[in-house]
Amino acid sequence: MSMLGAHINLTAYGMSLSLRAALAQLLATARDSLLYGAHPPRPGDSSVSAAWLEKQLRIRQDLSDGARVKAVRVAPLADNRGLASCILAIEAELDTGDGTPVTVLHMVLKMSHRGMQGRKTVLCGGRVREGLFYGMVMAGGKFRGMVLPRIYYSHGSEMLGEYVILMEDLRHKGGVGVNMIMGNQIWGVPDMLRNLPDPVAVLNQAFTQAALLHAAYWNDAAILKKQWLKGAAWYAGRDRWSWESGIRRAKRSWARTKAAVSNGSLAVKMDQGLAAMMDASLEATSWQALQEHLRSPRTPFTLCHGDFHAANMIFLKDNGASTSPLSTSTSSGGELFAVDWSEVGPWEGTTDLAQMVISDVKPSVFEPHASALVRAYWQALVAEGVSKESYSFGDCWEAFCRGGMERWLWLFAVISALPNIPHSAVQYFHDQLLAFSRAFGNGRTCYALKPVVCIP
Repeated sequence: MSMLGAHINLTAYGMSLSLRAALAQLLATARDSLLYGAHPPRPGDSSVSAAWLEKQLRIRQDLSDGARVKAVRVAPLADNRGLASCILAIEAELDTGDGTPVTVLHMVLKMSHRGMQGRKTVLCGGRVREGLFYGMVMAGGKFRGMVLPRIYYSHGSEMLGEYVILMEDLRHKGGVGVNMIMGNQIWGVPDMLRNLPDPVAVLNQAFTQAALLHAAYWNDAAILKKQWLKGAAWYAGRDRWSWESGIRRAKRSWARTKAAVSNGSLAVKMDQGLAAMMDASLEATSWQALQEHLRSPRTPFTLCHGDFHAANMIFLKDNGASTSPLSTSTSSGGELFAVDWSEVGPWEGTTDLAQMVISDVKPSVFEPHASALVRAYWQALVAEGVSKESYSFGDCWEAFCRGGMERWLWLFAVISALPNIPHSAVQYFHDQLLAFSRAFGNGRTCYALKPVVCIP
C-alpha cells in the first residue's frame, strides 16, 4: 500500500472515531435525561447513590439482612497517577442494624471521562474492555492464577463509549503497590514503608500466577472470538487502521524526542546504539510483518493482562484478610492482586513478564535472576498441561527477550515525547531498556514492533 493510501485510510479511521464519539455523546445525553431515582454512577458523577449502592451490595451478597448503607462519601484518590480514567475513593458507612458500631467499606470508583473527547479516547483504545472483562470474570469461567480485588459493579458500553467500575480498595487492608517493592522507579519508596518482601520472591510469585492464567487460555481460539478483547481482531486480520494509528503515533513521538534531544530541550543522555535500534525497528515495522508473526504456528497466544507493570499489582500480606473470592495464599507471605485490565487480550504471555522487568526491576536484580524466573514460569505452564515439546524453554526464553524489546521500544518512543513526564523518568526508562537489550538482546539491532496502545 502506498504512503498516500495509508494516510487516507488512517485519516478516514480518525474521522470514523470522531463520528462514533459524537453519536455516543448524543446517546449518553439522552440516557441521562431519562434516569431518575437510584441509579449507577455515570462518567462525570461526583456522588454515588446510597440507595443504589445498598441494592448492589445485596445483589453481590456483601450486605447482611437488616444492614443498610447509611451514607456514601466521595473524594479524589490520593497518589493516583492514572491519566486515562477518573478514579475516586469511596467510603460507605454501613449500619448493621444490630446495634454494633457503624463500619466503613472502602472502595475505588474508576470511570471513563465524560464528554465527546472522553468517549473518543475510550472508543479508540477499546477501554470498555476492562468493564466487560470484570463482567466476564464475575459471570464465572476458567479465570485463575491472578487474583482480583472484589468487584462490586462493572459496566462497559461500546455504544456509549464509557465504562464504570466499583471495586474494593486494598490500600485500607494494608495493600502496597508492587512498584514500591521494586523501588518505585525514580520516585523512591516512602520512609513509612518498612519490611517489604524480597523483590525476587514477589517476581517469582507474579510470574507463577501469570503462568496459571496463561495455561488456562493457552491457544484457546474462543478468546479470539471476543472482539472486545484487545488484539482479537488483529489475529483475524481486521482492524488494521487502529494498529497502524498506534505505529504512526510512535513514529511521530520518536521524531519529536530526537529533535528535543538534539536541541537540548530534553535533557536525556541518549545511547546512539539504542537510538539506531529504534530507527531501524520503526522502519521494519509493518502490518504484513505483524500478520506473519501472529499466523505462525510457532507463535502461541493466551489471555494476557496487557499492561503488566508493577504499579498495576498490589501486594497484601496474608493477614490482610481480602474479601476476594479468587484469593489464594502464596509463598512470599502475601497475595498479589492484578488491577487495571484495560489492555487485556490475546498475546504472547512472556511479553507481559518482560514488560514488568523493564518497567520496574533494577538491572542488578533482573540480570542475574531473569533466566530462573522465566524458567519457573515455563515449568508452571508445563505443569498445567502446556506441551514442552511444542513450547520448549528455549522458545519461552526467546519470546521473553524479544517480546520485552518489542513492547518497550514502542512504549519508549511514545512516553519519551509526553509533555508532562519528568526528564529523569525518560532517562530511567531509556536506561532500563538499554540494560535489558544489552543483557538479553544477543547483539540484535532491530525488532519489528508488534504491541501498541491505541491513543487518539
